[in-house]
Amino acid sequence: MKLPKLFTGTLVKRYKRFLADVVTASGETITVHCPNTGAMTGCIDPESRVYYSESDNLKRKYPCTLEFVETPAGLVSVNTGRANTLVGEALAHGRIQPLTEYLDIKAEAKIPDGGGRFDFLARDPAGNAAYIEVKSVTLLQAGGRGEFPDAVSARAETCGGPAADGGFRASRCFDLLCPTLWDQVRQSCPGDRSELRPRSGGSRSRRSRGLCFELQNRPRNHGH
Repeated sequence: MKLPKLFTGTLVKRYKRFLADVVTASGETITVHCPNTGAMTGCIDPESRVYYSESDNLKRKYPCTLEFVETPAGLVSVNTGRANTLVGEALAHGRIQPLTEYLDIKAEAKIPDGGGRFDFLARDPAGNAAYIEVKSVTLLQAGGRGEFPDAVSARAETCGGPAADGGFRASRCFDLLCPTLWDQVRQSCPGDRSELRPRSGGSRSRRSRGLCFELQNRPRNHGH
């Protein structure tokens, strides 16, 4: 996955979920698009160093997009769209070891007997299906440990259940979008520190699995 040209700045604040104010390297304050609907715990501290990209689409109200944030624990990507792009490319090139034979790939597949969609549906030559949900891990703790989700989330707890309960293979791809090697991803709810539990019946624990990936390329600073 190739990243666009990046510029550096200083975070002022993130607000209205999809917006953030940033002071550029030249001292100008701009509003950028924040492509992350999560709590972004640990990634929205004022005065944090950030990296943003700039679109040449003249129809965009906010042409710049927040991409990376420097946190006390390391550099983290906050653009959740990059996670899906990375996993999609890895699936297409057979780079995800447990799914190397699943090369017939469809994005935004409907959840079997459930509402909503999975990020990917992949099939092997025999027609076996694997439903894949991509999760962008942005909560980086000291010691190189990632945690997901970064806030209490009922949806995160049940993710993968409908496909697994229906007898399909279900995988959750946790994208570790930072250049620091994370030792592990701990599934937890930081709000109450309780571990996530499988759905009743235990089928998800047999059929659903977590796969972890990391982005090791540090963004280059193109700002002035």
